[in-house]
Amino acid sequence: MIHVRQREDKAVFETQMGLHHASATTQEWLDKALLQVAYSDIRAISVPGVFRLEKDSNAKVAKEADDADQPKAVPPNWVSADPLGEDERIEQSSVLVLGQKIANIRFKDVLGTTIQSDYGLSAPKLVLQVETAAGQTLIYEMGLRQGAGDYVLKISNRPEYFALAIILERGC
Repeated sequence: MIHVRQREDKAVFETQMGLHHASATTQEWLDKALLQVAYSDIRAISVPGVFRLEKDSNAKVAKEADDADQPKAVPPNWVSADPLGEDERIEQSSVLVLGQKIANIRFKDVLGTTIQSDYGLSAPKLVLQVETAAGQTLIYEMGLRQGAGDYVLKISNRPEYFALAIILERGC
């Protein structure tokens, strides 16, 4: 038995959890999925000054041939907000992968709420804007952390700076 309480609460509770089940490191207490947004809620993705992609508002629903009562959602079609050149086209599968990476982003550590000069955010390596179904615009700024081999992420709706594994750069 251990006794627990929330930081802002004065009530103390007794629980059946053994102390040996509690992690000794803060890394294991982090909710690494904190930054995730549902892929279905992403309405637009843009790199300011480079491109803007939007989910096609005329999304279709397909019927399964063997089960006409159960509609199956078709992956959304992404369209460019800007005219494309004659030989340009949007690779739908690549946009799907990008959207899923944004939706499922995970961090490895919280760096605090104060920006540091070694975060590489004075000239970010990448700035993404993501618009959600709720009308919220999230700005993702990523910088390469000097000497650490990590990317630092700052998202406009959070006060914290987050360390991301460099594996994101390799597309894994």
